[in-house]
Amino acid sequence: MKTEKLFENVSLNSRFKQLKIPLVVRDGNTYFNISECKAVIQFCRENGIAVLGMDGFEFRGKFIIDLLDIYDASSLVRGKWDDFVNKSIEGALLFISQNNNKNEFFEFVFVESPAALPITYLVI
Repeated sequence: MKTEKLFENVSLNSRFKQLKIPLVVRDGNTYFNISECKAVIQFCRENGIAVLGMDGFEFRGKFIIDLLDIYDASSLVRGKWDDFVNKSIEGALLFISQNNNKNEFFEFVFVESPAALPITYLVI
């Protein structure tokens, strides 16, 4: 399955830079705090980009994954592309709204088009 992490894909790179939000980049990964996540998710909504997943991390001198803070929208990959994008974004917003840990950061996995997913998952 082809997915893109933020700033690894050239077309996503230029589009996300429009957000002009500060980035925390460690070991090649990009992390966002909760308020930045909301801006990123809104940008995805406006640009038809699905949020396939999010991983929560706490920073304790280094980023440590929080296995209780993982959002996985892969089970939503059914039906039409626009429906998947909307459901993935709604789920991501709900996931972020339920997180009260201000010291947590998140990493995203995005899908920019239905061509990036296995054909058996989508009916276009």
